[in-house]
Amino acid sequence: MSEKHVIGAEIEIEVRDKNGRLLEHKKQESRSFLKQFLQMLYGEMNAENLSQNIISITTTGGGTSNYPSYTDTSKPFFRVTSPSGNDYYGILVGESDEPVEYDDYNLKSKIPNGTGAGQLSYQECTLEEPYKDGTEYKFKITRAFVNNSGATITVKEVGIGAAWKQPSIVALLIRDVLASPTSIPDGATLTVRYYIKVSVP
Repeated sequence: MSEKHVIGAEIEIEVRDKNGRLLEHKKQESRSFLKQFLQMLYGEMNAENLSQNIISITTTGGGTSNYPSYTDTSKPFFRVTSPSGNDYYGILVGESDEPVEYDDYNLKSKIPNGTGAGQLSYQECTLEEPYKDGTEYKFKITRAFVNNSGATITVKEVGIGAAWKQPSIVALLIRDVLASPTSIPDGATLTVRYYIKVSVP
């Protein structure tokens, strides 16, 4: 049987207390690329130019937006590298363990950015260049979340949103329910890493 070449993703979760002591570390396979990911890929591969309206996508706000429909090169395009304090796009976290559906367009219960009750401080979301790792070729998306809410917060779902045209126009590309919930004590930092990967010969 010939070797299969597959695109996929892996999630890495790390929690450290305010002194940097490791409290939790785990990994799991992501199985949850969503409809919007395929729609956006289709739109880009089918467009003669990026200003065309190829397909309508459901945004995280529940509305629709044509894609690519892109005319202003000063605005984001398929961007996941969001700045600190931005909880619209990049890696996002939430509190729901409701099963994933292919047409999910947002986290079911997103934890907002902030320092109040039930909030996490979203740090910058970064992207590293692709590299070869054994039989896979991958790149890493990383984001940290600091808990200054005064109480423990439990994360059950994670995902990635991509922005285009405006930072608030976002399509959810991936949503995953964690195999087990992750608790972030007050003062601790959660770091989520997504490895997007393809197998190589």
